[in-house]
Amino acid sequence: AALGWFAYEPEWYDTNYTNFTQCEAQSVSLFVHYLSNVKVDAVQVGSKGSGQENGNPLADVNDLYHPVWGQMENYAVGREKRRQLLLMLCQHEADRLEVWAQPTNTKENISRPKISSDKWIEHTRTAFAVDPRIALSVASRFPTNTFVKTEVTQLVQ
Repeated sequence: AALGWFAYEPEWYDTNYTNFTQCEAQSVSLFVHYLSNVKVDAVQVGSKGSGQENGNPLADVNDLYHPVWGQMENYAVGREKRRQLLLMLCQHEADRLEVWAQPTNTKENISRPKISSDKWIEHTRTAFAVDPRIALSVASRFPTNTFVKTEVTQLVQ
C-alpha cells in the first residue's frame, strides 16, 4: 500500500503554514527510520518444501499467491525488493521535502550511498511489477537517470 503513494508524481507544497513542509519531511524521515530498522521475518522452509512466515504456514514458499500482487516466485525475495524500493523512494522524498522546507539550510546532509546501475534497473523492474504507474513515476522523479528511463522504455514496449 505504501508503494502506491509513489504512483503519482511528487507535488510541491505552497501553503500558508510555514512548518507544514518541515512536518511532512519529518514524518517521511520517521517512516524511513522505521523501514531501515524493521526486522524482516525470514521464511523458514520445512522438509516438504512448505514453510512458515511469521508463524503462518505457507503452501509453497517458492510459489506463493499474494492477494494483491498475484502469483509470486520466491515471496521473501520479492518482499525484500519491494521494501528496498520503498526505502529508496522514501529517503529521496524525505530529502526532497527537507530541501523544500529549508532551501538555505547549510547543515551537513546525510550522505547517501550511490545506487549502482544494476540496482536502479532492479528498482525499476520491481516498481513495474507492483504497478507500472510507480515505474513511470520513478522515471519522472529521477529524470536524469538514463538507467531508469531505458528500463521503463523496455518494460513498456
